[in-house]
Amino acid sequence: MDLPILHVDAADAEPPRLLWAGLADHPVSGAKLDDIPSAPPAEVLGTLVDNIVRPPIERVEQDKLVRFLDDCWQRLNWRIEMPLTLAMFGLRRFRRTDFLAPAPSVIRREIDAVVPSSPPDSADPNARHFDTVADAYGAADSLATRYAQKFRGASVTTFFFSALAVVVAALALVGQQLFDWEDWPLATLQIALVALVLVNTAIVRRHDWHGRWRESREVAERLRVAIPLWLLGETAEDATGAEPNWPAWYARAHLRALGLWSGSLDRPRLEAVRQALIALVEGQCAYHTGTAALMVRIEHRLLTIGNVLFALTLLLGAVALVIALLGIDLPFSWNYVLVGITAALPALGSATFGIRLIGDFEGAAERSSRTAAHLGAIGQALRGDRPDLAVLRSRANALADAMLGDVSHWRMATETRKLVAPV
Repeated sequence: MDLPILHVDAADAEPPRLLWAGLADHPVSGAKLDDIPSAPPAEVLGTLVDNIVRPPIERVEQDKLVRFLDDCWQRLNWRIEMPLTLAMFGLRRFRRTDFLAPAPSVIRREIDAVVPSSPPDSADPNARHFDTVADAYGAADSLATRYAQKFRGASVTTFFFSALAVVVAALALVGQQLFDWEDWPLATLQIALVALVLVNTAIVRRHDWHGRWRESREVAERLRVAIPLWLLGETAEDATGAEPNWPAWYARAHLRALGLWSGSLDRPRLEAVRQALIALVEGQCAYHTGTAALMVRIEHRLLTIGNVLFALTLLLGAVALVIALLGIDLPFSWNYVLVGITAALPALGSATFGIRLIGDFEGAAERSSRTAAHLGAIGQALRGDRPDLAVLRSRANALADAMLGDVSHWRMATETRKLVAPV
């Protein structure tokens, strides 16, 4: 919705008027000035302010906002399936932070590092508002990391246990024929595995770990990219009307409280901001480059394992066909062994496919590669720039577009990749 305009007649021939597209029943964005509806400011000011600052009106968005505000940091992250899987396949070492999450006060240092120097007076409202924004960033980033690990860990567990249930059924078949095992122990184990899959999936969906991950990450990134613009006396370009979703509203509310940065934008200050922008871009480039490389390795490893499992299934099927065509009589029990193995291998292969589908590792690698290339170009330009306000504002806006564009594409790609029980 278009920005409201307060029109004051310099000749004082007409009273002040507020021109605002939101006064129309069906607003037209970008309408000519003469076509924008107007009204005395006193009559519509309350409506205007309410439209700009109110939370989303959808009840579901309000409930999610309350849920986010009620959430809190937890030191222990017990869903470590994904880090353990990566370590088991030799893709990444298990880290202490995979199990013991850093505190939001530690995470907020990423924002603190962007600010070349603190405001001169700690009692200055700007300083207090910056601390509030930095704390909000630390809290949102910690929640995003926690729910990402929870969702990914639950996905690994769901697909692995689903495949394991098939393996147990095949093992029961083979054990009964070869070793005369009793049916009930493995049957009980299979029932327990299926029940764990259903309970695990229900927990994920009930607590909406997937949605909390996406929303918290959006909040963190919106706050992160706003700080460089704030340092240059500018606000991030955003909608001027009511926000339809709570992460955008929440970020805007913090940025309104932050206000414009107060201070001298002289050459030394601009040079310090330029160096801070370079450091931020380099850090983000390193993150996306490393993420892209890791995602490629995960995708390749899972694809290789799945292909090997299906290739073995195909090979065993060909062997069974040759045996049948040649009329070779195998002992009755070995027929069950062949059936059990050819049932178990595709189940394990399908589990790797499910993990790849939910994890979207290939898509994540492509998005991170594009973002790293875009940020690299911005960083190269910054290193050759002079400390000029207009130039740095342009670079900061380009940086915000690149980083928020990456988040937007990621959200669109992951919104439909929800976890459902494959049994």
